[in-house]
Amino acid sequence: MKALRSSAVLFVFALVLAPAFLRAGEPPPIALLSALDAEAEPVVAALTDREAVTVLGIPCTSGKLGGRRVVVAATGVGKVNAAMTTALLVERFSPAAVIFTGVAGALDADLQPGDVVVGETLVQHDLVRHTEEGVVLRGVRSPRTGASNPVTLEPDPRLLALARETAAAVEHRLARVEGGARPPRLVFGTIATGDSFVGSRAKRTELRDRLSAHAVEMEGAAVAQVCRELGVPFLVVRGLSDRASADASAEARRNLGVAARNAAEVALAVARRLGREGP
Repeated sequence: MKALRSSAVLFVFALVLAPAFLRAGEPPPIALLSALDAEAEPVVAALTDREAVTVLGIPCTSGKLGGRRVVVAATGVGKVNAAMTTALLVERFSPAAVIFTGVAGALDADLQPGDVVVGETLVQHDLVRHTEEGVVLRGVRSPRTGASNPVTLEPDPRLLALARETAAAVEHRLARVEGGARPPRLVFGTIATGDSFVGSRAKRTELRDRLSAHAVEMEGAAVAQVCRELGVPFLVVRGLSDRASADASAEARRNLGVAARNAAEVALAVARRLGREGP
């Protein structure tokens, strides 16, 4: 009898925790995350049947994208905020995939604001050992298994393939920033993540030389590590808002809207394809 009562309590608890917007028989939702509300707005605007959801105080939006259920949230800036929010949403919604979309600074001199970088590789540039010989990248161990996490993280092959397949169709829709010297490009490369805003030519050069990275931001690799740890497919998409140099702050403010919309164009295209093809 005691076991039956315990089972009943767990069943009721599960019903209380189950997301109300998930209908019986629906495939798991796709999670689309950004650091800032301004980066998430283009994604939310593309949804139908929107409704507000809260996860431990974190505001989220549930909606439909081409018939597939998605959940959108702003994680907050920085690796800790991004990791926390990602883990909470994975636990709450068991998403089929996590796609992170937002803005970043360009490290590659051939790139300019308005371009979009899809992360083939994610790396935490500030997770390092400082040695007498210089800075050495390092990984950390899983708190669940004790196994070492890789220093660099790679997205889900299927999501990356969908991004490549949609690239030609999406690239011509990318908006040029004011004063842009050429139409925006969509490229695939390395995204470096760290808990610092890079607005220094010297730091930009150091990161480019040390990591061969194309863009720098503050959340992507943390989201990637959480998703890898929890077994959830992920992809990181970044629209370039600045050149990570001395005037990066002003440049980022000026180009935030265009860069966020361009990244969202790519992220939404991948999410739509994933939604049509199933879990």
